[in-house]
Amino acid sequence: TYYRWSEPVETNSLNPTPLATNVYPVQGYDEPVGRLVVAGNQLFVRNEARASVVGGTAELSLFGARLVFVHEQGDRREDQFFNISAPSRLTDRWRATGQDSRLQAQRPIGARGLITVVGSRQVVTGTATRQDLTGIVFDGRDTRNAVEADVRWRLGSRWQAAAMAGATQHSYARVDYVVSLRTRIEATTPFAGGEIARSFGHGAAGRARPNGVAVGSSWTAVSPGGTLPSVSNQGVSYRRLIAPMLAYDAADSRAVAAWATVRVQRGTTPYWLSVRMEQTQAQTPVTSRLQPGGDRTLWSVSLGLRP
Repeated sequence: TYYRWSEPVETNSLNPTPLATNVYPVQGYDEPVGRLVVAGNQLFVRNEARASVVGGTAELSLFGARLVFVHEQGDRREDQFFNISAPSRLTDRWRATGQDSRLQAQRPIGARGLITVVGSRQVVTGTATRQDLTGIVFDGRDTRNAVEADVRWRLGSRWQAAAMAGATQHSYARVDYVVSLRTRIEATTPFAGGEIARSFGHGAAGRARPNGVAVGSSWTAVSPGGTLPSVSNQGVSYRRLIAPMLAYDAADSRAVAAWATVRVQRGTTPYWLSVRMEQTQAQTPVTSRLQPGGDRTLWSVSLGLRP
């Protein structure tokens, strides 16, 4: 299968009668300079973008397995116009190209099991120019490689189990030629999870049993490495607006989750009750990077029904 598409996109931000405030246009890693906007001045930002993609899919069966391969590549062109009490003017141009390749293999395991393996690779590169400067002022490259395996197994007429494991590798590089700052972050993220479920009751012929319960858990960890600009050498606006974003990407952390779901049918209406706990914890906070520390726990309870 072959496909191709192109799409223009335009976004606008307009505030004709603003309250007195400071606006900080962020351009690369340069120190953001605040611009005072008061009543009577217009704040207008327009982004004109055009994206085009070419892709294709291929599918075949080999040694009892179903293989599906998908590949896409495309480009994105974006122009930004910025205006504060002046005619709209072009300020930034962004040009990016990327490609995405995925391969999925799926195969039955006997009469009760099914295994699915997915591998993927994504690459995005781009450059930026500013109208007030000559040449490329900023460039970047992102790559992401991932592999994961999913196994599902029917343990009996009432029991089912599923397990998933894999890892992703992400590389992130940026260079700002205006202020001679660069970042490079490489992170590896392994993950694993599992769930077991049991059904109850007696469903009609050809239908699943109406009641059931499932419990599961998952785990993941992020171990990044690389280089970031020294925060101590940067200005106040950089430390407040740019440094926290970079520190978050470079944070060494782990996350766990656990959940339980109960399904009950009354008459012709099924009901679901789900309880979920998630916890995220920073492993090695680095204060010199303004890197976050501490942990966060989230509990959620949801109830659903299908009329």
